[in-house]
Amino acid sequence: MERHSVRTLSSRKCTTTTGRTDAGPETVVDKPETHFGFLAEDVQKVMPDPVYDDIAGNALDIKWNNITALLVREIQMMRVDNATAQVAIDAAQAISADLSAWVEILGLSLIRLS
Repeated sequence: MERHSVRTLSSRKCTTTTGRTDAGPETVVDKPETHFGFLAEDVQKVMPDPVYDDIAGNALDIKWNNITALLVREIQMMRVDNATAQVAIDAAQAISADLSAWVEILGLSLIRLS
Protein backbone atom coordinates (compact mmCIF):
# COMPACT_ATOMS: atom_id res chain seq x y z
CA MET A 1 0.00 0.00 0.00
CA GLU A 2 1.38 3.40 -0.89
CA ARG A 3 2.16 5.84 1.88
CA HIS A 4 0.00 8.64 0.48
CA SER A 5 -3.14 6.52 0.54
CA VAL A 6 -4.34 7.76 3.92
CA ARG A 7 -3.60 11.36 2.98
CA THR A 8 -5.62 10.91 -0.21
CA LEU A 9 -8.45 9.36 1.76
CA SER A 10 -8.42 12.06 4.43
CA SER A 11 -8.68 14.79 1.79
CA ARG A 12 -11.89 13.29 0.40
CA LYS A 13 -15.24 14.62 1.49
CA CYS A 14 -16.76 12.55 4.26
CA THR A 15 -20.44 11.79 4.55
CA THR A 16 -22.59 13.25 7.28
CA THR A 17 -25.96 12.04 8.52
CA THR A 18 -28.19 13.49 11.18
CA GLY A 19 -30.93 11.60 12.94
CA ARG A 20 -32.47 10.84 16.28
CA THR A 21 -31.15 8.17 18.55
CA ASP A 22 -33.40 5.45 19.92
CA ALA A 23 -35.00 6.33 23.22
CA GLY A 24 -32.90 5.16 26.14
CA PRO A 25 -33.48 5.03 29.86
CA GLU A 26 -35.27 8.01 31.38
CA THR A 27 -31.98 9.38 32.70
CA VAL A 28 -30.56 9.68 29.18
CA VAL A 29 -31.49 12.73 27.11
CA ASP A 30 -32.54 11.72 23.59
CA LYS A 31 -31.03 14.22 21.16
CA PRO A 32 -30.10 14.41 17.47
CA GLU A 33 -26.63 13.18 16.62
CA THR A 34 -24.34 13.89 13.70
CA HIS A 35 -22.37 10.93 12.40
CA PHE A 36 -19.22 11.29 10.33
CA GLY A 37 -17.61 8.65 8.21
CA PHE A 38 -16.40 7.45 4.85
CA LEU A 39 -18.23 5.54 2.17
CA ALA A 40 -16.79 2.06 1.72
CA GLU A 41 -16.68 2.65 -2.05
CA ASP A 42 -14.51 5.75 -1.60
CA VAL A 43 -12.13 3.97 0.77
CA GLN A 44 -11.89 1.02 -1.62
CA LYS A 45 -10.68 3.32 -4.43
CA VAL A 46 -7.64 4.50 -2.49
CA MET A 47 -7.11 1.64 0.01
CA PRO A 48 -8.77 -1.64 -0.96
CA ASP A 49 -7.25 -3.68 1.90
CA PRO A 50 -9.39 -2.34 4.78
CA VAL A 51 -12.68 -2.85 2.90
CA TYR A 52 -14.94 -5.89 2.99
CA ASP A 53 -16.24 -6.64 -0.50
CA ASP A 54 -18.45 -9.20 -2.15
CA ILE A 55 -17.44 -11.75 -4.80
CA ALA A 56 -17.96 -9.16 -7.54
CA GLY A 57 -15.60 -6.75 -5.77
CA ASN A 58 -18.31 -4.31 -4.66
CA ALA A 59 -17.49 -2.55 -1.39
CA LEU A 60 -19.71 -3.66 1.47
CA ASP A 61 -18.21 -2.25 4.64
CA ILE A 62 -15.02 -0.86 6.14
CA LYS A 63 -12.78 -2.84 8.48
CA TRP A 64 -12.74 -0.09 11.10
CA ASN A 65 -10.14 -1.77 13.29
CA ASN A 66 -7.74 -1.67 10.32
CA ILE A 67 -8.56 1.97 9.52
CA THR A 68 -7.63 2.96 13.07
CA ALA A 69 -4.26 1.23 12.82
CA LEU A 70 -3.57 2.82 9.43
CA LEU A 71 -4.46 6.28 10.73
CA VAL A 72 -2.22 5.84 13.78
CA ARG A 73 0.62 4.71 11.50
CA GLU A 74 0.10 7.73 9.25
CA ILE A 75 0.17 10.07 12.24
CA GLN A 76 3.42 8.46 13.37
CA MET A 77 4.95 8.94 9.90
CA MET A 78 3.75 12.56 9.82
CA ARG A 79 5.45 13.19 13.17
CA VAL A 80 8.71 11.82 11.78
CA ASP A 81 8.29 14.01 8.68
CA ASN A 82 7.62 17.05 10.87
CA ALA A 83 10.67 16.34 13.04
CA THR A 84 12.84 15.96 9.92
CA ALA A 85 11.45 19.19 8.51
CA GLN A 86 12.11 20.98 11.81
CA VAL A 87 15.76 19.85 11.71
CA ALA A 88 16.04 21.27 8.17
CA ILE A 89 14.38 24.52 9.24
CA ASP A 90 16.72 24.86 12.22
CA ALA A 91 19.75 24.26 9.96
CA ALA A 92 18.50 26.83 7.45
CA GLN A 93 17.96 29.39 10.23
CA ALA A 94 21.49 28.77 11.52
CA ILE A 95 22.90 29.28 8.02
CA SER A 96 20.82 32.42 7.63
CA ALA A 97 22.16 33.78 10.92
CA ASP A 98 25.73 33.00 9.82
CA LEU A 99 25.16 34.72 6.48
CA SER A 100 23.69 37.76 8.20
CA ALA A 101 26.75 37.98 10.42
CA TRP A 102 29.05 37.76 7.37
CA VAL A 103 27.06 40.44 5.56
CA GLU A 104 27.43 42.72 8.57
CA ILE A 105 31.17 42.03 8.77
CA LEU A 106 31.59 42.70 5.03
CA GLY A 107 29.58 45.90 5.33
CA LEU A 108 31.80 47.15 8.15
CA SER A 109 34.88 46.18 6.12
CA LEU A 110 33.63 48.19 3.15
CA ILE A 111 33.01 51.22 5.36
CA ARG A 112 36.59 51.02 6.69
CA LEU A 113 37.98 50.76 3.14
CA SER A 114 36.10 53.79 1.89
